[in-house]
Order: sequence, then structure tokens, then C-alpha cells
Amino acid sequence: MDNPASVHPVSSAVMALLNLIQVKRPFMSDKGAQGYLRTHAKRTARPLRLPAMTSSVDISADAGFPVVTLSPKNKVPSGILVMFHGGAYVRPPLADHWRLADRLVQRTGWQVILPIYPKAPQSTVTDALKKLMPWVNSILSHHHPVLFMGDSAGGGLALAVCEQLVKDHAPLPLHLILMSPWLDIALRNPQSEALEKTDPILGCEGLREIGRVWSKELSPEDPRVSPLFGLSSALPPMTVITGTREIFYPDVITLTQHATQLGIDVELIIGEGLFHCYPLFNVPEAQRVILTLEQLLNTYENRR
Repeated sequence: MDNPASVHPVSSAVMALLNLIQVKRPFMSDKGAQGYLRTHAKRTARPLRLPAMTSSVDISADAGFPVVTLSPKNKVPSGILVMFHGGAYVRPPLADHWRLADRLVQRTGWQVILPIYPKAPQSTVTDALKKLMPWVNSILSHHHPVLFMGDSAGGGLALAVCEQLVKDHAPLPLHLILMSPWLDIALRNPQSEALEKTDPILGCEGLREIGRVWSKELSPEDPRVSPLFGLSSALPPMTVITGTREIFYPDVITLTQHATQLGIDVELIIGEGLFHCYPLFNVPEAQRVILTLEQLLNTYENRR
């Protein structure tokens, strides 16, 4: 996919607004991160609230956590896209997640399933995977083609789940879509610190604190929290999306390089001058990425 020659004025305005309202403040310090954890611990305890959507919606708690399924109306789904949503392992899905999921259902005829997996600080990654893995295995036994997608923390989780499936010699999704994934829970790449100055959304120190809570007893090198260190040639093809003005960018480049060396088919989409998870925002550059995702789903239609 060709990179845009320059950032669209609308995208520049969005970044300016993000800076103005100080979206990244909770991620700039340990204290900010601790406040973020406390605030969202209260919010995740409330009943899940969804915006109005065009798709048919079903909510189940049979897996031990809420699972929201969006399906096309009056049509057998062409496949299943499991969307692991971001939110620093703390927040439930945002309106942007629901909007993208609903659009993909309407434009492709696929079913999009969002597992509302356990979150920090009430839960750790060990708790979450203990509940997630049986559910994931049941989804992968479905007759439809299954793809995984994850953004930010959800991207890290989607890759970690796939790596666990490889270790378990279990069935895998046909493709893995990673949008601005959080790949090293400790953010040890020094280039991440340098990019923090221009990242309008994320900060290193606060995310490291949240990462410590999410990891708990696990080492920061454990692939369950830092899937950058658990790559395997058995992983499925990947589409990886990143912006150059985000602290996750250096690790995303490392991921694509290592995956390619392992023989994994990787398509890398770089948003030059763009920010974390920019395809979730209503900016012009996002539309090209979403069209690419729609085309990708269509190529896997009716495959198993």
C-alpha cells in the first residue's frame, strides 16, 4: 500500500486537538497511570453499554466474560473476524471500535466478534488468558473462516493468543491483523522514548506502570505480555498497521522484520506522520486502510 505523501490537514487538526485536550496525560507518569487504573476499574464494573448499530447484536456471558457478536442481517456470515479491542488492557471498547466493527459487518458480510476480556487492575494477563483460550479454541473450531484483529493492547493480546495456539499445536486463524500493537510491555526500545515527544496519545512511563499491573508475576520478556519475543514461523500471515508518530512504531518495525526473516507473509502499512491507531479515527488516511481490510476479508470469504 502506498504511503500518503503528506498528512492531510484534517489529520493534522485531529493531532492538534489530541494535544490540546491532553489525551496522553494519564500515560505520562506512574501517578497518572494509577489514577487511570482506578477510574476505569469503576467503569468496567458497570454494565456494558453499546451505541446504536446497523448490525444484528448479540451479547453472551457464557465464556465467563461478555462476548459481543455483530452479524449481518438476513444473511449467513461469510466468515468470522475476532476483534481484540485496545484500551491499555484497562478500558472497554470505545465508540470508534464499535463503529469500525459495524462498518466491516455491513461492507463485507462477515460476523465480527468482540471478546470483552478481563481487564487490569482487577485481572492480570494470566487471568485473562485462562478464560480466553478455551473460548478462542471453540471459535476456531467453527466452520467459517476465522481471522483475528487487534489494535494497541488488543493487538498485543491477539498476537500473544496466536503464539499460545502455536505452542499448544492448536488450530490458528487464517490471518492476523495488527493495528498499532503493544508488543513489548516494558517499552525498552530507546527510540520509543524519542518518539514520545511527537506522540499525541501515548506516554512511556504510564504505560510501563499499567504493564506492570497487567503482567504481575510474569517477566517483561514473557511472550504472554511481550509477544515480540514469542514469534514463530508457524504464525499465520499478518497485516500490520502503524503510524510514524507513535511510541509503538519502533517495535512494530522490529516485529515485521523478524516475522519476515521467519518466512511469515507480512504486509506493512505505514501512516507517515500519523498517530496511534489512526484508522480508528475519522481522518482521510483511515479510509484507505479500512478499504484494504475490507478487501482482505473478501479474499478469505468461504475459505476454511
